[in-house]
Amino acid sequence: MVTTRPPLSHTKGTVNIMASSELTTAQVAEILGIAPRAVRRLQERGELHGRKNKGLLYFSKEQIEAYAKMTQDKRPATPTKHWGTAPKSENDDFQILMNTISAQQQALLKHQLQIIEETEKMLHQQILAYGDLLSHLLPDHQTTAEKTEE
Repeated sequence: MVTTRPPLSHTKGTVNIMASSELTTAQVAEILGIAPRAVRRLQERGELHGRKNKGLLYFSKEQIEAYAKMTQDKRPATPTKHWGTAPKSENDDFQILMNTISAQQQALLKHQLQIIEETEKMLHQQILAYGDLLSHLLPDHQTTAEKTEE
């Protein structure tokens, strides 16, 4: 699905969104006057509801219009252009790197935990199946579980 960027107009706190019914994270950020990262945080916290398609987030135009109106008094009416950015310190770069690594590690650990849990369930099912098989093949012998119950 290809989404074209709708024309935007910022007029003293009001936002006109035309054309497509879906907006990208960058478009939402521009409309709300915030960074794309802040848009993703709003989505993660459940304040905005987006849908993912091929790794990209899309938001409904109606939802963003409603959110923009709701938060209109809480943010600047029109984002201003800056002539430059404050110089970044090495600590800023380090913190960004650490946050990125932490997020990647969290995702990896969650994935590994999921694999471990699935493997554990599968092994448990196999053990139960082997126990049933043994009880059919050797009806006169007690299984280890039965011996421990006595």
